[in-house]
Amino acid sequence: MLPLLGSGSFRSGFGKIIQAPIDPIAQLSLMSFKKSTRRRLYYAIYGTNIIVKRASLLNIMRELEKTSNDMYITTRNAIMALEK
Repeated sequence: MLPLLGSGSFRSGFGKIIQAPIDPIAQLSLMSFKKSTRRRLYYAIYGTNIIVKRASLLNIMRELEKTSNDMYITTRNAIMALEK
């Protein structure tokens, strides 16, 4: 598991890879740029979205660290509950 990609199963990881290039908001917002610029801007938007998502999860992770006995088991159980 790579921390940058987040946790999850093979299936959810494959879904993230497939979903990334077909993000409709990013595609529509970049239509007026030429192809090379559009690609760079798309990667910038995608990278920024990853950073924003991680920042929003930091407070939750801090609370989990305070309240759980075993951080790994707590995180694993939370992910399994979300995937069901």
